Amino acid sequence: MTERPIVKIGGDDYEKSVTILKKLRDSVELFQYDRRLVQVVPASDTRPPHLQDLDADSLRALVGSVMQLEMAVKRGTEIVSVTRSLAMNILSLPAPDWQQCGVHVLDQLRITPHLTADFRLLTQQGYDAWSRTYLQLAFPVDIDVPMEPTEPEIRQSVDLLLELIADFPFVDEGSRTSALALMLEPLVRMAVDGCAPAYCIDATVHGTGKGLLLDTLLDVTCGEVPRKKEALPTSDTELEKRLVATLLGGESFLLFDNVNHLLDSPALCALLTAEHYGGRILGQSQYHASKVRLITALTGNQVRGTAEINRRLVPITLDAALDGLEQRSFRIPFLRAHVRQHRQQLLQAALTLVQGWIAQGRPLLPPRFPSFEQWYGVMGGIMKVAGREETFLSNRTTYMEKRALDATEAAEFVEAWFETHGTVEVPARDLAHLVRESLLLPTLQTGLDSSLTARLALYIGRLEGRIFNGVRVTQCGRDKHRKVSLFRLEILPARATRPASAGSCGDLDKDVDKDIF
Repeated sequence: MTERPIVKIGGDDYEKSVTILKKLRDSVELFQYDRRLVQVVPASDTRPPHLQDLDADSLRALVGSVMQLEMAVKRGTEIVSVTRSLAMNILSLPAPDWQQCGVHVLDQLRITPHLTADFRLLTQQGYDAWSRTYLQLAFPVDIDVPMEPTEPEIRQSVDLLLELIADFPFVDEGSRTSALALMLEPLVRMAVDGCAPAYCIDATVHGTGKGLLLDTLLDVTCGEVPRKKEALPTSDTELEKRLVATLLGGESFLLFDNVNHLLDSPALCALLTAEHYGGRILGQSQYHASKVRLITALTGNQVRGTAEINRRLVPITLDAALDGLEQRSFRIPFLRAHVRQHRQQLLQAALTLVQGWIAQGRPLLPPRFPSFEQWYGVMGGIMKVAGREETFLSNRTTYMEKRALDATEAAEFVEAWFETHGTVEVPARDLAHLVRESLLLPTLQTGLDSSLTARLALYIGRLEGRIFNGVRVTQCGRDKHRKVSLFRLEILPARATRPASAGSCGDLDKDVDKDIF
């Protein structure tokens, strides 16, 4: 066991605090992140590299583990420990004093080689003073990226990366190109001085490979470090707590798996279009805000969101029915193991595309994605170099139009429901009869007729709380005898004051509620 060095301290509390912090910084890497003293914690079996706050107790323990403090007393000197009040004094030092003690300002923690805001490829582990970024590599990097990639080298790199995901049933080339963009996003996110949209990997049925696709795309550049994929909270208050905790931990990813309810979150909308985002941590009154450089992605089956959410999404759509879910075969059967074995080659191909973009003068596409203009310019420029400009976000217009069509279908369904059942509680089975007889919701009627009731119950659950032409969709619990969920329509006060025939929505607001999908 290495003997701890003796550090002599004296003077007032300020002088003691500065002396201790300087000596501590000589032994341990410390950073100031959003005016908090933090350490970088390497990846574990359950969590990726992250930032760990130092409070008074953990700071006292850290000092005691690396040094012995000696202080003059009347009879000579004695070994002392850091008191809680002295630790609090160290944590309260002004930011300039922290910097003079060698505690660098940290803006971001990253786990993969990446392009900085001044367009340098950062591949060496450690702290980069210019970008205020700490690179904690998730795996050893041993690659040789050409400074000026040739056209054949770029083509070969594109082919290699697309071959990796060739067996996924993308519904269009726009989805395939967006998947390539997500693969490259960890390499270029820091070069985008602004907001970035969320990727939405959507499928028609379970078992299509959404989660595998997301893992594969991120494994190429980030390795197999644990990445938290959480359920998206239905409560915006709970979601806001998770967003703040993710940012304060310095993590790179915000991933939500199997989204199964209506995406209607002001907090997520604000995060995706904010330069900085913050809030209060449980148990603390202090407000914390961090620069937003997250990579956000979510997966789900037939994901539905409000108009505000949808315009912030990059759609990647899969449909296993294109080649048969049960009949599918994969040219690369163990995909993640394949990535692990060939990661250096795959990472070099990805970085070659990025370096090719730099060598060609960093061309930018004209801004065509409101709120995400710089992201669109940078990522679109890289896709142009990769020969994928024509398909970059080419599916987004169709995606938005389909969501508008879905909203119209929903309004027609609720109108027929109200005319038939009024405000009476009804099970999904009765509404399924209505859907069949009136030829409503054609997108929901694909598949086995016997499962329509179950699909409709899930669909109505996603409509819960939404308002159509003066009535609100609500869920009433379960019928104990028939053991089925019950639904009803609630007439709003504003609707009740308008003339309408019994059992009809009347002439109220014929336009669809544009916040539905």
